[in-house]
Amino acid sequence: NTRSSLRRIKPDLLDLHPDYALIGLAMANEGLGRAPVDSVVTHYREGLKKIISLCREKGIEPIVGLCYPNDSFTPEDYETVRAMNIEVAQWDVPTINFLGALDDGKCNFPEGTTFEGDHPDNTGHEEMFFAIEPGVFRASYEQNVKSLNPRAGTEYRELAKDFSYVPQDVIHSFTFWFDFRAQESGTIADIQHMEGTLKIGIEKGRLEIRLDEESVEQFAMVDTGKVARVSISQYYLDSRIEVNVNGKHVLALRNRIEPTMFSLRKNTKAKFAGVAIYRSAMNTDEIELLNKGIALNGSLCVWSNFGIDSSTGQYENDVVFIPLTASAEGKSALKEKIIQAREARASQQEFPEKAYIMLPEEELREYAGIYEISSDDRMEIKLEGGELRLFDRGNSIGLRAESKDHFFVHAPYTFLIDFKRESSAVSEMVVTVMGNRLTAKKKSE
Repeated sequence: NTRSSLRRIKPDLLDLHPDYALIGLAMANEGLGRAPVDSVVTHYREGLKKIISLCREKGIEPIVGLCYPNDSFTPEDYETVRAMNIEVAQWDVPTINFLGALDDGKCNFPEGTTFEGDHPDNTGHEEMFFAIEPGVFRASYEQNVKSLNPRAGTEYRELAKDFSYVPQDVIHSFTFWFDFRAQESGTIADIQHMEGTLKIGIEKGRLEIRLDEESVEQFAMVDTGKVARVSISQYYLDSRIEVNVNGKHVLALRNRIEPTMFSLRKNTKAKFAGVAIYRSAMNTDEIELLNKGIALNGSLCVWSNFGIDSSTGQYENDVVFIPLTASAEGKSALKEKIIQAREARASQQEFPEKAYIMLPEEELREYAGIYEISSDDRMEIKLEGGELRLFDRGNSIGLRAESKDHFFVHAPYTFLIDFKRESSAVSEMVVTVMGNRLTAKKKSE
């Protein structure tokens, strides 16, 4: 959590003088769902701001990973997470929208993608990786600053040419948002992907979605000359594509695609005021802000108002981390990366569950107690519901016995606990996490 991070920050980060620091802290670790919400939010907000400030004092560029799901979160917790993400994504710091990469619509992980309730499995972590816009690390400081507060468009213009964006890296969850006024029927936007094309168009005054020429959905009256703000948000892990028009949810497709190019088309003579492309799915709260002209920077790739540079004739973009291009070479390179990622996923090593044994409660009770790391740092082990649980700074984790005095958590290869005895009584425990050992003495009764 933020407090323990601040205790560690000098030796583990500041003294190492890196160029960037990726700050990824969870509200679950801060106590969301267990402690009073106001207290959790205050500690998280102030702690995060302090970490950002300390990084900048040392010339380190901070990038913040936004809050992500947890299987124990309630609808009330979901509201808290969404509100905090929106707040931080408007701060003067680049952010990554991890929630939109993992959310099942309830702030829980999609079924079958967890290692345990607090953490995603390999597939979930891969989706978090895809939500990171690599351009944030490649861009100049000036470009990053520009991306934090892009200007909302107010002037509606006919496109001088198709507006196309080919990502340089694999993109799964995404949001494609654009603001336009319709003039006539026809395709106004499309998303090319590995198996075909998702087309968005106007047909007889209605917005139309056509996926790979097989399915057609018509909805939402779009009056000629009236503003229409459309967002296509894909939650890849959840196989869900959500469509919003003018802030209203109008369609959900149970499907998923791997995009190779996003385009706005000039052939309908529609007039556009803005476009945004994100490497993560945006929820209705975030879409509502976009529709109001309020920019969020979490996983932002592209933002443009379609102004034309008079000297070059090219679109003058507020934010674009790579050159706008629709070259065959660029799409071919991206397709190759997608194929490689698919192959790597298919060949990923699987680890079997580690076997554990059931110990009687009278034996488990021997391990319960307070364990001191130092005079001001301690952990506690409790017996709850026939299970040993380790409590540390408000967080708890279940322990499973592999043998007497040797326990592990659900991540058996990285988190082990061994108990030691003096005169047959438990006297200390040794916690091993990722090869690092920590000894804590049991406090006498």
